[in-house]
Amino acid sequence: NIASYTHADEEACALVADGKKPIGISYALAGIELKAQGKPIEPVFPVGLSGWDMEANALIKKDQIKPAAKTFLDWTLSKTAMHAYAKNYAIISRRDIDVPIPKGYPKEPAKQLFDRDFLWDAANRQRILDTLKARYGDKASGAPLSGDS
Repeated sequence: NIASYTHADEEACALVADGKKPIGISYALAGIELKAQGKPIEPVFPVGLSGWDMEANALIKKDQIKPAAKTFLDWTLSKTAMHAYAKNYAIISRRDIDVPIPKGYPKEPAKQLFDRDFLWDAANRQRILDTLKARYGDKASGAPLSGDS
């Protein structure tokens, strides 16, 4: 009962907002931003648990690391940066910063996340991609499900 699988995170919501599809499954921010722009879309959240991913920053280990790179990484973890992230993201990494949940998200977003084992995901990445390609590749739009991105 799925018409197509998109590769761009926000594409499913954009198709709904443009009236091309009645329902799109995507990450929360895509739908929330489109609604804030006045698009005819209503983000909803599952009654049960939701999937999620993690964004991260890191310095690549090498002989010479530019001081500006360290300064930038430090800033990404600062209170100033966390307040900026919190304008759009319902969950930030620092628990010592009390910020309101942005409009459009559930009141307790962390309670909606299912347990995730990122080490298992990483160890099984290619197998997962191969399974997705075998099951859904014919319905996928855009770039192939190859794992090369």
